[in-house]
Amino acid sequence: HRDRRRQSIIDATMVLVAERGLSDVSMAEVAKAAGIGRATLYRYFPGVEQIVAEHVLGTVRSHHASLESAIAAQDDPVDAIRASLQILLEYFASESHRSQSTRVNPEQFSPEVGREVHSAFARMHGLLTQLVVDAQRAGRLRADVDAEFTAQLLYQMLSAGRTAVVRGQLDADQAVERIMSQFLHGAGTH
Repeated sequence: HRDRRRQSIIDATMVLVAERGLSDVSMAEVAKAAGIGRATLYRYFPGVEQIVAEHVLGTVRSHHASLESAIAAQDDPVDAIRASLQILLEYFASESHRSQSTRVNPEQFSPEVGREVHSAFARMHGLLTQLVVDAQRAGRLRADVDAEFTAQLLYQMLSAGRTAVVRGQLDADQAVERIMSQFLHGAGTH
């Protein structure tokens, strides 16, 4: 019961935030939209920012678990990179992400909440870095380029792919193919 109510609060908040933006949603509006009293709402969350952060963190945790499963299913580390990009870019292309991405910016969070969100994204970056290291060790990516630098390039390419799918310029499959082609052209062992 408590978990269902918590999720209904998050869902109601995200609808409001998608419509108006994080800074234009009050706890009173969230309580009304969730069909609960304000006192009940405050038992779950201290503010709208924390509700939105919980949504973001839940999404990142879910994708992290999906990525780990997809990576484990791959024998080739380059295929694991491709599978990871596919999962992330399919999410970025989803309507839920597209509607919220213009209204929720992790930079809007307070320093305390922002640290937690940035830590979750750092774990995601760490996963990509490990994939690059594994691909270098397997001889599938150039070993003469620093793994952290190469992973950062991949992460930036993913960011560019995200922008393209959110804007509708590419679908997820097209973005994955462009990223992998360009990434392997520069980092691959030809």
